[in-house]
Amino acid sequence: MQFLKGCCGNVYDGKEGNFIVFQVSAVSAFAQTLRRYTSLNHLAQAARAVLQNASQINQMLADLNRVDFHNVQEQVKLLFSS
Repeated sequence: MQFLKGCCGNVYDGKEGNFIVFQVSAVSAFAQTLRRYTSLNHLAQAARAVLQNASQINQMLADLNRVDFHNVQEQVKLLFSS
């Protein structure tokens, strides 16, 4: 953010301050959007790789079948009852 302010400040020397603030805000919002899309893309690629592997799916199913949901429910009740 400071880097952007420095760059924009050098480019727009002598311009009205509100314009610079608007430009920095727009660039910051765009950068945040790119980070979000990049993270979502990475997550989707990782999920696709796992879901295309039959042995990993079978292992996840076996792990899920070993979960004692009654015990989990009891622990949650204890946690939130106090």
